[in-house]
Amino acid sequence: IARVNTLAQEHDRLLLVSGHDHNMQYLFSNGIPQIISGSGSKTSPTYLGKNNGFTYGENGYVKLSILEDKEVIADFKSNNQTVF
Repeated sequence: IARVNTLAQEHDRLLLVSGHDHNMQYLFSNGIPQIISGSGSKTSPTYLGKNNGFTYGENGYVKLSILEDKEVIADFKSNNQTVF
């Protein structure tokens, strides 16, 4: 984790995306944004701890849209409704 954080901080246009945590999260720590989307069948509770962001411990997914100007929009969806 320390090595990934070190490498990530060297880039100003970086978004870490992962899954399989059975919840959805948007975390922003040490200048690095991270999206976790992995609540398709199972769910597990989640909390932010010291991080800034959003957590959701229910089923859902994240839709990432990358616009022509390279802006990234993340829609966190549950039951076809945006939750964040």
